Amino acid sequence: MEHFPIVQALCRSAIADPSPAVRRQVEGLRDELVQPGKTEQAATLNELLNPSERKAEIGRGTIMRSRPRRPGRRR
Repeated sequence: MEHFPIVQALCRSAIADPSPAVRRQVEGLRDELVQPGKTEQAATLNELLNPSERKAEIGRGTIMRSRPRRPGRRR
């Protein structure tokens, strides 16, 4: 899809406060993209629809808590 970044941004905005109708439309677009072989774009929309799946991919231990820095102190 030539203008997919624009479509993705629109979907992201719509999903931020979704109604059932908006969700169905984004799901429909995702399903249509799978058929012509745009699976990467379909996967991107799927991540927007199901953010919990994306969070599950971040394994435990992947994220480290940062330490506050104090002026004049080196690690």
